[in-house]
Amino acid sequence: MLAFLTLRVREQTSVLDRFLSLCDACDEATADAGGALHAELAARSIVAPNLTEEKIFRHCATVNRLYGVYENFVEAVLAFWLARLPRYRDFSDLPDTFRNAYRMGISRIIRDSEARKYRRLAPLGDVLAKYVSSLRGESPWELVEEALTTHDRNLRRSEFENMFNSVGLEGAWSILEGNPSVDSLTVKGGANNSLEKMILNLVTYRNDASHGTPDDILSADTLREWIEFVKAFCDALAAFVTHRIVREEALHRPEAVYGVVTETFRDNVAVITCDRGNLRVGDHFFFLRESDCTHARINSLQVNDVSRISVVIEHDEFEVGIQTSVGVPCKARLVRVDDYV
Repeated sequence: MLAFLTLRVREQTSVLDRFLSLCDACDEATADAGGALHAELAARSIVAPNLTEEKIFRHCATVNRLYGVYENFVEAVLAFWLARLPRYRDFSDLPDTFRNAYRMGISRIIRDSEARKYRRLAPLGDVLAKYVSSLRGESPWELVEEALTTHDRNLRRSEFENMFNSVGLEGAWSILEGNPSVDSLTVKGGANNSLEKMILNLVTYRNDASHGTPDDILSADTLREWIEFVKAFCDALAAFVTHRIVREEALHRPEAVYGVVTETFRDNVAVITCDRGNLRVGDHFFFLRESDCTHARINSLQVNDVSRISVVIEHDEFEVGIQTSVGVPCKARLVRVDDYV
């Protein structure tokens, strides 16, 4: 879930990593003035005449792009949530804080409809038609995502929390702070390396790089650490939003919940007790708990110790043995979300 967006992050950060590797190679060639690589680069006018300026450029280029990866991912994940939400709730059922934030966002679009940030938005008439449709309680309905994802300030903690809290994704920041991968990249230096401080530093580096000569020029190794941090942050955010969407699916579409994991064993083997649905080898499910969810593929099925390619759940509390692509937790609910890409 959200796999395309996280894959895109990896592609973008991989480009940055390769760029830094090329910079390292050029630095090595510059340091070895008598070497063959130095001679080749010099012949092509590639040897940097001013290494300080070269390092400033690579710092600014990397930091600017890395902040863009972070900001674009946050906006895209938020838009993904907003695109799914009308499947589960009517507009009138959303909290007042959500509907008020949406109304203010629509008013900003009306006021600034010619602004560059809305250049990809549908014609204003279509935007207003969607908004009026939601107010009338028509079905199906959809949100104008830009009304809630567009922002004017850098994505520091306060701006991030305001955006996510306003659309019903409260608690996102605390979940990110507690994510093991993010935690391992932020707490090594104590309070000065908290998640809030890391994001603030990223924003500061980006602003300095965009608006003047930066005070701090980060080494290639340090820039790579920042790349790993942004990847971990994006993975954790995708996991959080995935969990919230699967939870909505289970709450508002009870037919999507097939059963529960009642026992687990080695080698990703488990027993599930199902009340409905059809299972087939190769099917993908989400195994939902209160705090998280695991996405897994069914690799094999057994009923009464007999291997099956597919199983039709014939009655309540129907037991099936499964082996999955990854380990799944006991007591997790088995949720099918066929149209989630």
